[in-house]
Amino acid sequence: MNHQDFNLLMPPQITICLWIIHLFQSNYAYNTVRSYVFSLASEIKFRGGTSFFGGPNAWFIHSTLKHFLKTKTAATLVFRRPITLDMLPHIIKAVNMVDYTTRVMVTMVIVGVFGCFRIGEICGRTEGKVQSFIKNRDISMSEKGAKITLWGTKTDKDNKGVNKFIANLHGDPINPFNLIKSLQIARRVALKADDPFFAASDGKAISRDVLVKFIQKTMKSIFPDIPTKEWNGISLRKGGATSAMRAGINGETIQKLGNWKSSVYKTYIDHSDSDIWDAQNIMARQAFGPIQSPLPATH
Repeated sequence: MNHQDFNLLMPPQITICLWIIHLFQSNYAYNTVRSYVFSLASEIKFRGGTSFFGGPNAWFIHSTLKHFLKTKTAATLVFRRPITLDMLPHIIKAVNMVDYTTRVMVTMVIVGVFGCFRIGEICGRTEGKVQSFIKNRDISMSEKGAKITLWGTKTDKDNKGVNKFIANLHGDPINPFNLIKSLQIARRVALKADDPFFAASDGKAISRDVLVKFIQKTMKSIFPDIPTKEWNGISLRKGGATSAMRAGINGETIQKLGNWKSSVYKTYIDHSDSDIWDAQNIMARQAFGPIQSPLPATH
């Protein structure tokens, strides 16, 4: 950024400080920036370089981090609002499901919530000159549900393929299985094994940017008082985890549902006041059973 030449394994303290300032100016949260700094330090040390946390000038970096900790706090700067299951009927009512591209994106949202998908898993993505997406051959259907195989994603670091299952919810008002099946029927004539499944009417894979813009526009029409930026890519994964928690699903199953490798799934769950209210009511019923309020009735 500053057009300066230096040994990448021995970055000057001032360069690290400028990089930290740049990250904060880009509106990253304090904890995110801190993790980036320590990751960079570990990578340089792993490659045989010297730690920029050592030496007499290291206080520049620590002082810079402390300054932003005091001014920005450690919390995420933008609240990431979950799209929970109860919102899905409102999404369907707010859009034109006759339009094929819109129907595809609604299907992506619903499947994304039910399956706790990362948005990078369900959307087309480009890495260098290689474009990746869920292909038609990656989806197989049975009476029980749809199996979606993910390749080369964050979940599939070994590129062996990771299976996500979407159940066939017989009789439910919103069945993600039926939505997937309807897309297959609509494009059956044009289907090729290696073509993207979640594609627009022109056959091109729907990207992350396109889906996020659709989510933000749709949610703005439903909840006009909520800032648009609070709806983003993580809304799907967070919404699925939150919905599972509210349904009483145990932690191990939630972890499996989203293919989380550890208990980090807990950070995706959004607890509202109503969740606390429900929890305390369940606790009271289990402890005391049905009881009559000692307070006089009001009319």
